[in-house]
Amino acid sequence: MAPPRADTPSRRELGEGYVLTTDVLDWYAECYVPDVADRTDPRAAPALTADLSGLPAATVITAGLDRLRDEGEQYARAMSAAGVDVRARRLRGAFQLLWLATKLAAAVQTEVLDLLRERLGD
Repeated sequence: MAPPRADTPSRRELGEGYVLTTDVLDWYAECYVPDVADRTDPRAAPALTADLSGLPAATVITAGLDRLRDEGEQYARAMSAAGVDVRARRLRGAFQLLWLATKLAAAVQTEVLDLLRERLGD
């Protein structure tokens, strides 16, 4: 599981040129948990929880162009390793959550809705 300021391929590759730049991500972290020491508290960073077993079923959707992508996928793998029923999907051409708010992302919206229908149908 990655710490909040992880050195992952997606953080390195997507640090600039996309909406969620390194500076913007740092600003969000400062707003979310102002005390740097608290950023490794599992209440602020659930992926750092020692024991993920017993969590409810989860669906993890990551965006291919999101610099937090790898951390989301690491969290999904950690939950799965702990025995949690997890479905994970990477939306290759999407970035952050903007795929929810634009007409340009109709195919991605359809993919998410199909995944949710599949998941809720189980």
